[in-house]
Amino acid sequence: MKKTTIGLVLLFCFLVPFMAFGTGKKESSSAKVDTKANLEATLKKHGLTLPPGYTYSGGAYYPIKEFGNNLAYFSGMLPTVDGKTFWTGRIGKELTIEEGQKAARACALNIIADMIDYYGSLDKINLIKTTVYVVPSEDFYEMSQISNAASQFFIDILGEERGKGTRSTVGVYSLVKNNPVEVEVLVELKK
Repeated sequence: MKKTTIGLVLLFCFLVPFMAFGTGKKESSSAKVDTKANLEATLKKHGLTLPPGYTYSGGAYYPIKEFGNNLAYFSGMLPTVDGKTFWTGRIGKELTIEEGQKAARACALNIIADMIDYYGSLDKINLIKTTVYVVPSEDFYEMSQISNAASQFFIDILGEERGKGTRSTVGVYSLVKNNPVEVEVLVELKK
């Protein structure tokens, strides 16, 4: 299996607050999305650069597992920047909603970078399902605002038809290394 080597630039921790939701327009099924242009525009909009160096740290799992005729599951991704944790704690206590959204976008960007590193481009990716794990304070109930940041990032990169899938948002007690968010995805691989 190809090891992924993807990281983030320090600018990442200064993302602009929450991205706007879509326009409500549906793409026609025949609309061709210029994924590379979407990627470049979205990264520029947020002052980001595609991460060049996230490294799979090993462990008893696959970071990406293909199955069936055309499906791939991407293991949970943390919001690391250059392999380091920038956001820690509970959203609603140690972290604001905006910081939680930045962390969720960091997870999504790391997944996008893994997709490019593993498959060479995003052309064959069709997002089916996103699961977002959020560590909230005991009185924080707006977890969907955090998961919307990751979902919208995928839509902005892949287009609505290929980037908008189903989603689950799950509140959990804790995550690895006190991270506030973890994102995993299931994708269909177009032949």
